[in-house]
Amino acid sequence: MRVSGDGSARRSRAPARAFTPLEERLDAWAARRSQALAADAGPWRRGLLEFAVFTVKQAWACVFGAAMLVLLVLARLFYPDDAMLVHSDALVLAALAVQALMLAFRLEGGRELWVIVMFHVVGTVMEVFKTHMGSWAYEADGLLRIGGVPLYTGFMYAAVGSYMVRVFRLFDLRFTRYPPIWATA
Repeated sequence: MRVSGDGSARRSRAPARAFTPLEERLDAWAARRSQALAADAGPWRRGLLEFAVFTVKQAWACVFGAAMLVLLVLARLFYPDDAMLVHSDALVLAALAVQALMLAFRLEGGRELWVIVMFHVVGTVMEVFKTHMGSWAYEADGLLRIGGVPLYTGFMYAAVGSYMVRVFRLFDLRFTRYPPIWATA
């Protein structure tokens, strides 16, 4: 059962991308609420429900990015300057811990992990290029870095990739008349 764009529950083919257990519960809740409102609710209540479902799904799609943002803010505000482990290395380890916990608790699957790794690599390469060209620079401390770029920066790009793969799955987004893969490449 899926909730369609007009707020009505409908039977659909199985999604091409499997939901995580938490996403299954979210989708089932949305379908139940939509069915309950379909018969006796006016357009405002159905619209509010649709907006609530949209908001919750968007928030869930942002979960990795939100975790990264919290880590960055907490590290900036509370991480001691004289700690044995430098700020940037601590951020890398914290981001890896968040990723491990999300996998362990089945809050994401292999598809998200693969996308996060790909975006991390591409983002790190872009950061190495931009710092090499003199666009900006990072602190010179830490061990977990490539070409002067701390590895935590790749996780910021990975957060975008995580959002994209989640939102495509949660909203069952599809492309129509997309050009051939060779043309995209």
